[in-house]
Amino acid sequence: MTPYDNKNSYEKQFKNSNKPSNGSLNKWAISPEILTKLFQQLGNCMALNLSKNNLSHMNEAQLQAIFQNIPHARYLKLCETDLSKLDEARLTVIFQNLTVLVHLDLSENKLSEMDDARLMIVLQHLTHLKSLSLHRNSLDSKMLKNFLLIL
Repeated sequence: MTPYDNKNSYEKQFKNSNKPSNGSLNKWAISPEILTKLFQQLGNCMALNLSKNNLSHMNEAQLQAIFQNIPHARYLKLCETDLSKLDEARLTVIFQNLTVLVHLDLSENKLSEMDDARLMIVLQHLTHLKSLSLHRNSLDSKMLKNFLLIL
């Protein structure tokens, strides 16, 4: 039995994980085909930390290769990933299949720069979300109200 077989242990380790991924997927200039092959192996992945990977440098095909292959993800960390720089199409690719996501960390993404339409794309599919971390996003009261209305 691994620490991840126990849901409470799994959740605790994920929440306490302060180590972002250092691989920087976008720096590797990996083709969508290779990303698909890599992430297809993660079909049953329940937790993924892609923090500090600048997703704004990835095209739709690269993002789709990652996020369409993790439909069972319940825990996702996307800290410092430049989400605020993504257009509606790329945001949709990321979040449309994450319908069972329970914990999402969007800390340090400058979300205050996002318009309501893009914000809605991020949150509209997250029907099972129980925990949302928004640390260091410089959100004003209007933006926080929008988050609450959408959720």
